[in-house]
Amino acid sequence: MGNMDIAPDLILDVKGLTKHFPIERGFLKKVVGHVRAVSDVSFSVKKGETLGLVGESGCGKTTTARMIMKAVEPTAGSVRFRTDQGVVDMAKVDRRELKAIRRDMQMIFQDPYSSLNPRMTVQEIVGEPLGNYGYSAEESKKRVQELLALVGLNPKYLSRYPHAFSGGQRQRLGIARALALDPSLIVCDEPVSALDVSVQAQILNLLKDLQDELGLTYLFIAHDLSVIRHICDRVAVMYFGRIVELADTDILFNNPLHPYTKALLRAVPDPDPREEWLGGVICGEIPDPTKEMVGCSFSPRCAYVQKQCEQICPQLIDVATQGEQTHQVACHLVAEATGLRKEA
Repeated sequence: MGNMDIAPDLILDVKGLTKHFPIERGFLKKVVGHVRAVSDVSFSVKKGETLGLVGESGCGKTTTARMIMKAVEPTAGSVRFRTDQGVVDMAKVDRRELKAIRRDMQMIFQDPYSSLNPRMTVQEIVGEPLGNYGYSAEESKKRVQELLALVGLNPKYLSRYPHAFSGGQRQRLGIARALALDPSLIVCDEPVSALDVSVQAQILNLLKDLQDELGLTYLFIAHDLSVIRHICDRVAVMYFGRIVELADTDILFNNPLHPYTKALLRAVPDPDPREEWLGGVICGEIPDPTKEMVGCSFSPRCAYVQKQCEQICPQLIDVATQGEQTHQVACHLVAEATGLRKEA
């Protein structure tokens, strides 16, 4: 399992992750093209941190998460994950090895209602992972009660069904289920986007408290920038299947460099009525994912586009490094302004 070591402070290291979904036609299911959902995505997650993955709908966030979880087979790339037994490449691991790794890697889903079986009780829902890993009925019941108390639910709710809970309570059940086997990494796929704003804050604070208490690491997927700013240590901005900017949260929000990141931040309304809205509408259309893109994927919508942007795909480069803080961006104009090579 462990001949592919990664830096000791990392729990996840993703390199060149790519997913092309085949387009099939006819009775014989002939492949006539591909949908390029994720293209050459690379990032790492340190132990105990929260990395945010942000971007508009359809940019490839959830597909990236599902490849990390081995729910979707990647077309190319590696997903090196640190387990108790060593470092394993999730892109290459087979189904027999997957069960042991599942203990260390869990997921919280977007819709707390559809992710819970309506015909199962709380004990069955939260205790199902425990039964799969050899817990007795008595051990499972005791552990589920502990988990319910941990996420702020009454341990007496064991025999209730999901319909008896509010949206926020159902998401707490989802969190309890994810915590059942003491994972080290939790992938949160827009865990608060289906909840009321007041409940969102409660769930976010719960996640932060659990992280401090249990030493958890989060990959947090969202499209709400205010949520990302509240909970994440670093942020990776995705557009059209690629990461276009990656930086510490404060650096990204105070000094965005990529034109797409700037447009995302301008689109967030300021609650102060005295502030003038500067506008954040991005013109143009998203490129066709079934056609191979030459050059920068944002170039058809970018106000600063130049000839090289349409001919050469920019790579993520480090534009500033201060101690452990780094700022990476994929933009020719930024590379020129900082004196860095475009191909670096």
